[in-house]
Amino acid sequence: MLDVDAKRLCEQVHSSASGLCECLSAHADVPSILARFWTLEDMTLQLVAAASDAPREVFLAMHAAYPCLLVDVERAIQPVNDRPVTGRAAIRSSSIHIRTLLLRLSDLERTHPSAGLT
Repeated sequence: MLDVDAKRLCEQVHSSASGLCECLSAHADVPSILARFWTLEDMTLQLVAAASDAPREVFLAMHAAYPCLLVDVERAIQPVNDRPVTGRAAIRSSSIHIRTLLLRLSDLERTHPSAGLT
């Protein structure tokens, strides 16, 4: 994997998280919120897959361009827990899956010695 791809994935995750924040603060309708959640979920899943294949490249790119990416994603999905929309099963399911993916990324970063960031 090239650094450009890792940077692009990090940028897409960051952009998806920002888009979700904007959507939530605009009090968008449930289908719009769900679409943003699914986009963030998909981008985060792609980042996990890339980090599994090339952890060094992904974590170097992430720390260089978006050092708080995992925290930013967590912050983006947090408001849904405080809103009545939380009861929507698909949004809740996506939120849970994104959190699981964030944990996986943290585990990969912590346990992979070739990431070179410890």
